[in-house]
Amino acid sequence: MDLLLDVLGPVVLQRRPVAADGRAATADGYIPRGGGGHSTTTRSAHGRESDHSSESLGPVLLEATLRVALFAGCVYTSVRFTQFLGKLKEREDQAATRIFLKAKLPSRVDIEMDRLHFNSHEMAVAQDIVASSDLETTFDMIGGLGDLRDEIMDIVTLACSREAQLQGVGAPRGILLSGVPGTGKTMLARAIAKESGATFINVRMGAVQQKWVGEGEKMVSAIFSLANKLAPSIIFIDEIDCFMRTRNVLEQDHVVRVKTEFMTLWDGLLTERSRPVMVLGTTNRPLEIDPAILRRLPRQFVVGLPETADQREQILQLIARRYRLSDGVDLGWVAAQTEGFSGSDLDALFQAAQTVPAREFARALRENAREERTQAQARADAAAAAAAAAAEAEEATARREHSSRTTPAANLDAAAVLRETVVDLGRRTMGAARNVGRMAAAAAEGHPQGDAILRAILGPARPSAEEGGGTRPALQMRGISQDDFRAALDNAKQQQPL
Repeated sequence: MDLLLDVLGPVVLQRRPVAADGRAATADGYIPRGGGGHSTTTRSAHGRESDHSSESLGPVLLEATLRVALFAGCVYTSVRFTQFLGKLKEREDQAATRIFLKAKLPSRVDIEMDRLHFNSHEMAVAQDIVASSDLETTFDMIGGLGDLRDEIMDIVTLACSREAQLQGVGAPRGILLSGVPGTGKTMLARAIAKESGATFINVRMGAVQQKWVGEGEKMVSAIFSLANKLAPSIIFIDEIDCFMRTRNVLEQDHVVRVKTEFMTLWDGLLTERSRPVMVLGTTNRPLEIDPAILRRLPRQFVVGLPETADQREQILQLIARRYRLSDGVDLGWVAAQTEGFSGSDLDALFQAAQTVPAREFARALRENAREERTQAQARADAAAAAAAAAAEAEEATARREHSSRTTPAANLDAAAVLRETVVDLGRRTMGAARNVGRMAAAAAEGHPQGDAILRAILGPARPSAEEGGGTRPALQMRGISQDDFRAALDNAKQQQPL
């Protein structure tokens, strides 16, 4: 607008008032009344002035029009170029997301990734997809749950199967795993992610609870829309009580809106029932979860402590795969002594029992390192002595050649030279030998009898491990013994609260 005023302002100021009969005003803006006060000459002058004003107005209007058109063209070009860059960036993001999902879900050949379109929030949620190849936990690695494990496996199989949906086999759209800490709830979730074959979305509370108003609802919507696109899917919420606790009047409004959006999309009118999407939650405090959420979690399993010694022994057998045990260890005895222990407690017991052999192994490593440093120092001293011997042998040979120029050279073998060299070195201190050795090392390597000198001083070379020589065997930590378990149990009982 400022540009238009700058261009059109002078043009507007040049225009003068015009009477109803077409007579122009005078220079001071006065419009004469009637016609008696003005002569024909005056009217002619006004006509010429009007023609001159019209002629000068044309170029100004043309210039103003060109400036406005140029400005509008620049604005239009900038907007279109910005839109082009935005579309190009979106296309690159879409391609990167498809490549990422193909790498995360290599077995999901049933999903036509190239036909899917993702918005920015779905791209952010896609970063929380857990690939089955990144997990190692399987159902075979979980023990002590009895029929509970098999029942959970069956429910997950039915909930994530399109064939079951088509045949009308009912499956719950939500599972809740509750129990005291350390009983294996999260481990069960990892096994489900590993073996279900479904898209496993690990929901992070930090991604849902955004600081900007309205972003939380968009992230929740993106979670369910992405789960529907990549169905069958499992939406996993660890410690669901922290996110879906009972609503109250003191709760902030945006938190309530996020919960409402989650429940609406989970089991609302807009949810596509034909796409198998299941919500899996874990909690230590099921009573703090909102009743509306509990209604949407029809299958609730309590993952309790292993009640019998057989269940604990089964867990111990699975844990023992990761440790080295000594011969004669009775895990049945350990299971009988660990009543009230959870799976996590039994794992901690193994770690505590391994402390004694681990400390012994650490001391052996330090002793071995100390011996290696001593031997390395001895080899360095011997090498310095060998270098000094080479220098002395060279000097002795030069003296003999100088003293026997007129007589035939004596047939001295290398052993005689070495004996004389050793005798000479015996009269020197070891410190002087080291200093001489540093300066004469290069000369020793080039001496024709250098190898014989080194063998005489250092002795025969030590054969390597590949040659079957007597190298020091690699240190190995001993296995956990029954006494180690006994000591760990005594320590655990002492640390239990009264």
